Amino acid sequence: MVDAAPVPEIDAAPGQAAEHILAGLAERMAHEPVASLTILRSMLTNPEAAHAVGTAAIRYQAQIAQAIPAEDADLRAAIISAVVLGITVSRHLLKTDALADADPEQVVRLLRPGIRSLADGASEGRPGTPG
Repeated sequence: MVDAAPVPEIDAAPGQAAEHILAGLAERMAHEPVASLTILRSMLTNPEAAHAVGTAAIRYQAQIAQAIPAEDADLRAAIISAVVLGITVSRHLLKTDALADADPEQVVRLLRPGIRSLADGASEGRPGTPG
């Protein structure tokens, strides 16, 4: 039996979710998340691991979506989750040069505008928002 995949807790209020997510990503970049990586490594070949990762992703996305003040909060949360997962996999499993060696704070600095835009509910064409 495969243990449930760890899910980062997002308990931030709207307007604070982006920084909470980015801080969690910086932590996962600085300290290899061994438990998460073990199940991620197995998810493509083990149906139980795939189910555990899928269930964890749904829980994580639901937490993020609750903090996003937008009609399309579920889609925004799914995009944020995919970015976080992609960075984690690229850095720790694929060990791509640029991400494997990058300073977590630099990565966070580069991601901040996009994650804030998604998490704060900013929308193209909406008055008062960049786009």
